[in-house]
Amino acid sequence: RLPCASQDEPLVLRFFDTEFGVQRRRCVRSRSSEHAGGFDLRFYDLPELAATLREAVSRAKAQGRRWASVGLYLYWVEGPERARL
Repeated sequence: RLPCASQDEPLVLRFFDTEFGVQRRRCVRSRSSEHAGGFDLRFYDLPELAATLREAVSRAKAQGRRWASVGLYLYWVEGPERARL
């Protein structure tokens, strides 16, 4: 389980037999009051997402790369918890 949080320390995530190396992670879940009460899981914070993407591209350019890799981890809710939301 991976909580929605921002972290600058590298970590490795495992999904079935695949390991993903993550250098930084950013929580882009909506902080808007209109999405409160569980709906924040369904929406994202567009300014935070845009800043994160710009930062990834900027870091790649600074390292002399012409590409940047950005992954998006979606939180999916099933069962009784989904009905509650």
